[in-house]
Amino acid sequence: MDTVAANIDSLEVLLPPAEASPAVAYPQLDTATVGELPVVDFSAAADTVATAVERESWTCGLEPAVRHSAEANRSGLLAAIAFFCLVMVFNFKHLRRVCGHYMEALTRPRTGRTNLFDEHPASETRLTLLLMAQFAVCAGILLCEGLVHANSLPSATNLSMTAVVALVVGYVVLQAVVYSITGYTFGGREVMRRWMASFSAVHSLMGVVAIVPMALAVFYPQAVGGVCTASVVLYVLGRIVFIFRGFKIFYDKILSCFYFILYLCTLEIIPLFLVYKYALVLTAKAL
Repeated sequence: MDTVAANIDSLEVLLPPAEASPAVAYPQLDTATVGELPVVDFSAAADTVATAVERESWTCGLEPAVRHSAEANRSGLLAAIAFFCLVMVFNFKHLRRVCGHYMEALTRPRTGRTNLFDEHPASETRLTLLLMAQFAVCAGILLCEGLVHANSLPSATNLSMTAVVALVVGYVVLQAVVYSITGYTFGGREVMRRWMASFSAVHSLMGVVAIVPMALAVFYPQAVGGVCTASVVLYVLGRIVFIFRGFKIFYDKILSCFYFILYLCTLEIIPLFLVYKYALVLTAKAL
């Protein structure tokens, strides 16, 4: 037993740790002397961090933004507008006289032969063709812009607008051919000549005016709705004048009214709806 007790006494006994020393009391901050403390300026450090971020951002590039296409940014459209303006400028000395001749053809259509003393400018035929082409192109652009605005479609592409313009040009050319055949069939050469003179006069006068709403629709997109509405009213008035002149030329008896109704349905109403339908398809597909 004595040996065991001696061995136990020789062992190192682990004693519990001593109590922690009391915490050191930190000095209290005197709020009265806060204004006397130095102010640390962190703006230099912030500028350094911002410069480092900028240096890292330019190496990664910028996020590409969608570029909205506007009609006024299209070089082909602007070239067409400039071309028609130049045509008007170079033919201005004959334009007034030719427009007077158009108004005379619409207000007083003759029933006999052309008066030999009538004064016709040498460039009347050329100017008439240019004005009719100007009307067709302006009407095509306005039709495309009006469809985009009325149906909330995406902006028309160059190809879709060109297709709509080509459709309207073809419609005007087809009208001229059909009217010539119809006038010659039902009235002979003289009736056909007077009817086609009315057709050329109406479309040429509308071509002189159409350049203004077309330019407004291109350069002021926010005014497309009002401009297209005014253009539709102008076109309807022109067609009413042409139809009225045609009725006066062809009417000779009560049976002419029946033929006139057939003419309205076949040559005026149905083709116009077809042009609108196909123009909407071309614009909606955004070729």
